Amino acid sequence: MKKLIFSIILLILATVNVSAQKFHAGGSLGLWYESGGNTMTVTLSPELGYHLNEKWAIGSQLGMGVVTDFNTTSYIFTLSPYARYTCFSQNAFSLFVDGSIMAGVANGLFTGSVGVSPGLLYKVSDNFALYSRFGFLGYKYLGGISMVGFDTSSGNLSVGAYLLF
Repeated sequence: MKKLIFSIILLILATVNVSAQKFHAGGSLGLWYESGGNTMTVTLSPELGYHLNEKWAIGSQLGMGVVTDFNTTSYIFTLSPYARYTCFSQNAFSLFVDGSIMAGVANGLFTGSVGVSPGLLYKVSDNFALYSRFGFLGYKYLGGISMVGFDTSSGNLSVGAYLLF
């Protein structure tokens, strides 16, 4: 069954690849350990997007994560649609800004944000790219706590890859 599903996905990707590269699919994987609080965070964020033109793209990330201090464990689930504007593009490198709205649940509490994040994209080939987002400017609501500002902590660093088809 897995081979059949994989074969169908490859067939679809091969068929879509004949047209212009309008879609991207991929995501990021994160691992963070904080020795002061003895906590570890593991995140997985698959992403799917559509390129409207050379400057604009829209997409969404589904975030899943686990945070543990090795005594208690919290689970995080988020959905984050975004609009991406590519500010500068030179050869394989592009600078972009993502405007996003995130909503989710962390430990049974509502969490959300509205803001922008700058990023860098490197096209390894016509069909594969690496990207990074760093920082966040906007509003965050985390289980009853509201925050506004610019956050450049390493917790706002995202590194990932995706396929262009």
